[in-house]
Amino acid sequence: MEKYKTLNATLVHVIQESVRVKRFFFQVEKREEFVFVPGQNLVLSIPGVIDDSGRIIKRVFSIASCPTDEHIELCIAINPPPSFSSTIATLSQNSKVIIEGPFGQFVLASVKKKVTFIAAGTGIAPLMSMIRAFAKENLKSNRELFFGIRSSEDFLYKKELEEYQKSHGLRLIIAASRDGAWQGLQGHITQFLPSLLENNGQEVYVCGPPEMVRETLNVLALQGFLPHQIKKEQW
Repeated sequence: MEKYKTLNATLVHVIQESVRVKRFFFQVEKREEFVFVPGQNLVLSIPGVIDDSGRIIKRVFSIASCPTDEHIELCIAINPPPSFSSTIATLSQNSKVIIEGPFGQFVLASVKKKVTFIAAGTGIAPLMSMIRAFAKENLKSNRELFFGIRSSEDFLYKKELEEYQKSHGLRLIIAASRDGAWQGLQGHITQFLPSLLENNGQEVYVCGPPEMVRETLNVLALQGFLPHQIKKEQW
């Protein structure tokens, strides 16, 4: 993989994806030098934003965009002030940031193999990079996504994922944990893995909060998945 770079970037677009989540799109100077693999992350800082000791605040975010996309997309849950994410949320169009990267070993091994994706919340971000890579290669079937959300309002990338379901045969399993009106599966996504996930020797990519990742790994172990089949990322 390429050695990491430190590059200037400009915020060009923001999408309010849900009540708590925003998608940020950055134009990176020397974009051709920022070469990453689906699943990797970057470190973001904002000029002038420092902590109490005077050090520049830096945070790690997974890259949601496909490696061939013009812009770098980050999908960020906005927490209350004085969080760094709340500072990012105040950025206006054309604001300048600094990115360092890419980093991380949570990467897609091959677009040719069958894979299972399991995510919760903004853990969908690095998996979207992978799913988009499959779509760019126009590869169909043999892909499935188990996605845990709180409610219908938290169904991130809903339109895009449902389009991949129709156009590329993505098997899409969604479970809502806090929405009594949800018409699909109700509960945590890990509850439904034993009955809906088959072990056919495929690779499994897991991303989400620590508790969800731990529960998922326990289920996968009980179903006979071996360590070399599983890649995980948690935040």
